Amino acid sequence: ETFAEELCLALRQVDRSMNLTVVCDRKAKNVNRAEFQYKGINLVYSKFSKDKNPVLYYLDSILLTLGKNSIVLSCGLGGGLFLLLPKISGGIVLTNPDGLEWKRLKWSKAKVLFIKMLERLSAKLSFGLVCDSEAILTYYQTRYRNIRLFYIPYGTEINPYMGIRNESVSKILSKYGLDYDNYHLVVSRLEPENNVSMIIQGYKASNAKKKLAIVGTVLNNKYCQSLLRNKDDNILFLGGIYDKETISVIRANAYSYWHGHSVGGTNPSLLEAMGSANLCVCHDNVFNRSTLKNNGFFFKNSEEVKFLFDRIEAFRDREMRINALALAKQHYSWQRIANEYRRLF
Repeated sequence: ETFAEELCLALRQVDRSMNLTVVCDRKAKNVNRAEFQYKGINLVYSKFSKDKNPVLYYLDSILLTLGKNSIVLSCGLGGGLFLLLPKISGGIVLTNPDGLEWKRLKWSKAKVLFIKMLERLSAKLSFGLVCDSEAILTYYQTRYRNIRLFYIPYGTEINPYMGIRNESVSKILSKYGLDYDNYHLVVSRLEPENNVSMIIQGYKASNAKKKLAIVGTVLNNKYCQSLLRNKDDNILFLGGIYDKETISVIRANAYSYWHGHSVGGTNPSLLEAMGSANLCVCHDNVFNRSTLKNNGFFFKNSEEVKFLFDRIEAFRDREMRINALALAKQHYSWQRIANEYRRLF
């Protein structure tokens, strides 16, 4: 949702003549009060919810855009089953595959095979794939031949609340039991491949004095319940926070940001941390390294997490924060991303 909004708004600034349409989830109709325009962007509504009927949602999305838009950008692999439809009608469909969805630990073997099939169909039937990570680009280059590949990363904004200390900011932090620069932060979906458990175990084994604040919707499943058993005065579960001002304030005042994602491309949460000048500590994999470069720390297991919690509380590295912020400004600004998409279109 953030990608659709930020990209379209930036594209409107780049080229006012562009006619942009976003296909919205059925549930968004109530949220948007059934409006059909948003800041110059056309909105159309699917009859289906992606949460409940993802296959039908993608089919309906293609039918809604078929013959009406010269270029369609499909986010995710779900459209792979239906890409023959626009191909027959002469439409151009570009697919942004995001991360390696089949690697997520929650899927059964049957779903993994299904997602791999969607990946192959999307690679072969799309006009081209837009990879938001250099590591994802390399994956498709080595796995498939004779397909068009384009690299355009995800974008981010620079956090406007960095260095702001006033009554409004203090009130937000106080609401969640936080204080300026006195907590480590995790912002993540609470799923196994995001390694929140690994971060918690390393934190508990360390001598860290600052709190660990975890932002993420706590679902009613076994994994989330196992995480909640660690809740105490120092390990805080703040729930899902979707208000932009609130999450920006919490990011801007964190002592460090911990990123356990292991299967994504250019992850939005990591970019937002970089755009907040956070000290970033990431799971050690090719996706996170290609995004952050050498401007942070990396861990592979809970022992390394423990070591890093102790290290960064004893020694604060300003240079890494400054370099990560500079990288976010230079390489990941939405204006730059929009210009690259405009050239591609």
